[in-house]
Amino acid sequence: QMIKTKIRKLLLTIVMAASLVMSSAVPVLAETSVPDNAPATASYSYNKIKLTWDELEDVDGYQIFRATSKKGTYKKVATIKGDRDTSYIDTGLTCGETYYYKVRAYKRINGKTVYSKFSSVTSAFPKPAKTKNLEVQYTGYPGFFKLEWDKVSGASGYQLWVKEQSDGKWRTYYNYGGTKFY
Repeated sequence: QMIKTKIRKLLLTIVMAASLVMSSAVPVLAETSVPDNAPATASYSYNKIKLTWDELEDVDGYQIFRATSKKGTYKKVATIKGDRDTSYIDTGLTCGETYYYKVRAYKRINGKTVYSKFSSVTSAFPKPAKTKNLEVQYTGYPGFFKLEWDKVSGASGYQLWVKEQSDGKWRTYYNYGGTKFY
């Protein structure tokens, strides 16, 4: 009986010690610290994508990971320090190629870095900016017009849609490189 009582006390002491050690261990960021949903991604220019995500309280920053396929290998492309900066512009990308992103938060606790789970995956592709300042001038010859517009960075050409009122059909023309069309 006495041996059983000593064993119980010893087991109780071990359980209490283990509980104390576990409670003082580095805590894991709660699941609520995971960015709630996938970061919003959108083309920012012909070679850039902008990501934005929800701000989390009480974190030291965020890490952004990128892959070229949804189930591909994700590599860290940036670490954002601070909990308030919740956007990132990824540069040096290929126009028209789809990129996949996920984000996680991190916090330094007792000299160790602790990470949240990853956000959901989102994707986007860089595309040229919208053409601006289109000017149309009548050339003086019936049915002939001169079109001019501002150069778009990264564009290798322009697609023009022309509709003649007489037949009402849209026609597509291509202009490779220049910013004028007659």
